[in-house]
Amino acid sequence: MKLFLAGGGSGDKSKQIDSAFVKTIKKRNPILYIPLARNPPYGSCLDWITSSFARFGLKNFKMARSIKDLKNVKLKRYSAVYIGGGNTFKLLRDIKKIGFDKKLKTYLKKGGVCYGGSAGAIIFGKDIELAGVIDDKKRVRIRDLSGLDVLGGFSVYCHYEKKYEKKIKAYVKRNSAPVIALPENSGVIIEGKIMKPIGKGKPIVFLPKK
Repeated sequence: MKLFLAGGGSGDKSKQIDSAFVKTIKKRNPILYIPLARNPPYGSCLDWITSSFARFGLKNFKMARSIKDLKNVKLKRYSAVYIGGGNTFKLLRDIKKIGFDKKLKTYLKKGGVCYGGSAGAIIFGKDIELAGVIDDKKRVRIRDLSGLDVLGGFSVYCHYEKKYEKKIKAYVKRNSAPVIALPENSGVIIEGKIMKPIGKGKPIVFLPKK
């Protein structure tokens, strides 16, 4: 699998990881863009992503406008899947409701390429509990916070700043679980079992004391 996780920044903040993503994919097929962590309508989301990647010569995006669009989607028809930011709880609840989380994991295991930004990155971790530091969980009815868990037991925190360190350390201690914290100008690329940092900022790994 090849997975790109960005800290939530855009423009120059995500330039390096965006460029690496473009170089990886086969441009002859469209990219499935999923903006469903946000609330509809999604017209402005499509404008944003096409303008963001136009500088790399990439314009072939097909956007899912509702969760129904993902129910019977054939992922092998796409060169990659791009999942954008918004409310992490809403995103995970909705994709689990139709079993798209399982379909996405299978796609990755078969060599698929995915890009997750902010909420789109957090769902690939072990769980999404830390998303509550920024996102409003009260508006979304969700009990199961387990993510896709394709990162060897790590959870992901995006939009990282020093002021959030205390809450992340409390989570790590409480759950005895590691966390990858991504500032907005940073990201990581996971290829197989190898994870590499990318961007001007530095991802920070929080590990249990043991």
